[in-house]
Amino acid sequence: MWPATPSICASTRAACWFFDGASMLIAHLSDLHIKLPGRLAYNKVDTAAMLAEAVRRINALVPRPDLLLITGDLTEIGSPEEYAWLRELLAPMKMPMFVVPGNHDEREGMRAAFADGGCFPEHGFLNFAVDCGDLRLVGLDTLVPGQGGGAVCVERLAWLEDALRAAPDTPTSSRGIRRCCASCADTCTVPSSPPSAGAWR
Repeated sequence: MWPATPSICASTRAACWFFDGASMLIAHLSDLHIKLPGRLAYNKVDTAAMLAEAVRRINALVPRPDLLLITGDLTEIGSPEEYAWLRELLAPMKMPMFVVPGNHDEREGMRAAFADGGCFPEHGFLNFAVDCGDLRLVGLDTLVPGQGGGAVCVERLAWLEDALRAAPDTPTSSRGIRRCCASCADTCTVPSSPPSAGAWR
């Protein structure tokens, strides 16, 4: 694992990660909770408007981040309509983006919505491992349908182990299992899929 230094970008409140030893800047948004147009999260928060403003401000950052990582919950209930609205809100983003599901997301709906990214496998967990310049980004799907918390089963843990061993000399950032596996906490910073390096824009 590379040492990473988190910083909060004052103009966007997005977390930006600076990795020592390489020119990689990652913007990180989490818990978007996008609902259908005109609906407020928890009857008070216009998450769509907030995301649109975050996209505008991240695009305006100087220097511009190399990529945007979005961790769940991406939507409120994981409906196809919410994912379609989310994609519309993200369309102006001017950098590659990678997404990781949260407990409010729906695995198959999310797979379909982001199928053009080339990261997710056709079946199973939404794990991915992609090379982004000097950094390898690993995403781990810890979603447990119908539950508020996440989990790492034997299959997902084995996948993560294989993903980390596949490129032992490449600096790697991984996120998604900090709450689920204390023994892996020092390697987990972002979640992951097959070695396809595609990213959607």
